[in-house]
Amino acid sequence: TTSITQLPNTQLPFSIYPNPANDFINISFTLREEKNVSVEIYDLFGREVFEKELQTSNSKLQTTLDVSFLSPAIYFIKVIVDGKSMVQKVVKM
Repeated sequence: TTSITQLPNTQLPFSIYPNPANDFINISFTLREEKNVSVEIYDLFGREVFEKELQTSNSKLQTTLDVSFLSPAIYFIKVIVDGKSMVQKVVKM
């Protein structure tokens, strides 16, 4: 089982919208420099249902994820940069 720990927003602030979501989720944030970023989605049972590796461009990341394959439920989006992570809850309609 995967454990998800919610960290304070000061660790790695990012925004996810819309929430609740239908078929797409937008993720955006700014870093101090270009980095590799991992985005993972977990269901309520802690199972990873999606993973994607991304590269920031000019220290900014703005991406749209297709989540149409997910069933309506509550999910946790985990963004990982340099070993630091941030988790936000998202409702899939």
